[in-house]
Amino acid sequence: MRFIHLSDLHLGYYPKGVKVNPGVVRDGLYGLRRLINNKTLENFGRAVEYAIDKDIKLFLLAGDIFEDVDSSLQYSKKLGKYLEELVRENIYIVAIAGNHDAKVKVMKRASLTLFSSGLSSYIRYVDVYSTSDLQSFRNGYTLDYKDLDVSIVPLPYIYPEEGWRNLVRSYIERSVSNSKYRYKVLLAHVQVDRVRYSNMYSDSWEEMIPIDTLLLTDIRHDLFDYVALGHIHLMQKVVVDKVYYSGSLNRLRFDEALDDKYFLDVELDGSVKVNPIKVDPIKMYYVKLNLDDYDSIDSIIDSIAGEVSNPRESLVKIKFVFINRDRYKRLKDKVITKIPDYLFSSGIYGYKIEFKHLEPIYLERSSVSGDTLNIKRELRVEAALKQYIDERFSDRDEAYRDRLYKLAIKYLEEVG
Repeated sequence: MRFIHLSDLHLGYYPKGVKVNPGVVRDGLYGLRRLINNKTLENFGRAVEYAIDKDIKLFLLAGDIFEDVDSSLQYSKKLGKYLEELVRENIYIVAIAGNHDAKVKVMKRASLTLFSSGLSSYIRYVDVYSTSDLQSFRNGYTLDYKDLDVSIVPLPYIYPEEGWRNLVRSYIERSVSNSKYRYKVLLAHVQVDRVRYSNMYSDSWEEMIPIDTLLLTDIRHDLFDYVALGHIHLMQKVVVDKVYYSGSLNRLRFDEALDDKYFLDVELDGSVKVNPIKVDPIKMYYVKLNLDDYDSIDSIIDSIAGEVSNPRESLVKIKFVFINRDRYKRLKDKVITKIPDYLFSSGIYGYKIEFKHLEPIYLERSSVSGDTLNIKRELRVEAALKQYIDERFSDRDEAYRDRLYKLAIKYLEEVG
């Protein structure tokens, strides 16, 4: 049994705060939005063509089809043309709601009537769940396809409430126990533990469990032949060979600049074979520079040119961090005038520039112990942080301490 797994189209998305190049992009932010979403639709079209060409009869969409309620109205028709191609080839489509498709107020939900209005018996759509919905399915809930010998358990986005993890687990167990067919697939828009968010930040910390995160044991992956996940934009296997995020079909945030994009060709036949099919996302660059390291705007531009290797028709974000306020004051005006000129002349779609001041925190080496950090002016914070983690978590292995240190540094960079 073979199917396509993809998710997170976010149709209607555009990067906020980007300055658009008027020499390359017509109609400003609206034109940029059109370029980005046309690229997403092209990638979706490639998945459709692939499924038809390979005679694959099942197409799974794991949520966040639209960015918001307004964009859903604009892009439903364009998406519908591709879905009609699948229906004409008798390919089943199963889609679930993600957190962007779902809003708390029913009238503010993204318009997914394309899926739920009975357009075709080949299209099934499952809207957002509440915890009461989970409880109301006394026998669980499956979408069954006799001719494919598969039962699909849908788990759209759920607003977390007290006790929700137990309710999710119970719903899944009831659904599987009442499923009819040989193959069992969970289609879910959730965040599970032990995931990576982008290749820019390669480390995840298995002990950091946000409130809206499910454990792998909560989704009972052991009961399924395959678990098709949406919500995280980086394509990845999650611990075991049958649990995958397909990732988004396009680069949508600058921290995805290093991430390739895919849809997944999955085959079940006693084992799991997952074939990631690469698509063509928009080019993005995310450049981080320490302003304290530069004396002239020319040297800054040289560094940018070294990192933005192929700027034409790309989006570029440059983040400057600094401690020296005098240098910042001296270079800021040149940065916000000269760098845009350079980038626009290189043919980019648009850019975003940020500045972040870092406080020069120092710590006294002898004061770092136990659970306390006494601030003194002797040791730079990076070294003190490393010393603290090594001492505080001395019972853990070096790889764990190194991973924790990198996460802490990442947090300090993000929040300043």
